[in-house]
Amino acid sequence: MLETDWGRIINIFSAHGLVAFPFKSAYVTAKHGIMGLTKTTALERAQQNIMCNPICLGYVMTSLVYKRVTDTAVARGTSEQQVKTGVMLKAQWTKKFVEIEEIAGTVFFMLTQRTKYYRYQYQC
Repeated sequence: MLETDWGRIINIFSAHGLVAFPFKSAYVTAKHGIMGLTKTTALERAQQNIMCNPICLGYVMTSLVYKRVTDTAVARGTSEQQVKTGVMLKAQWTKKFVEIEEIAGTVFFMLTQRTKYYRYQYQC
């Protein structure tokens, strides 16, 4: 990237990189660390036309999340739908799970040459 004076770095992680949650100290610490690395790299490489951007996701319905929905429903004695809407999606503005295609489309856009004309450099 330094040799070509152009590059894109995209760090994908959850909203836990922005907001702390109880009982998840190790996970939240790791995600905050990635956000700090992203910000620092963005500042250090801006002059070389190397952009470093975060994509901070809400919940994506992966097998891990599905298991969590099921486990939470059993633990709370409630339905999986109530866990989805009342717990997981409660703070998500769209009130729906992020689709994998949405993530892929965002990454694709950020990696294309077109983005060199825009300054989406992360502002700290």
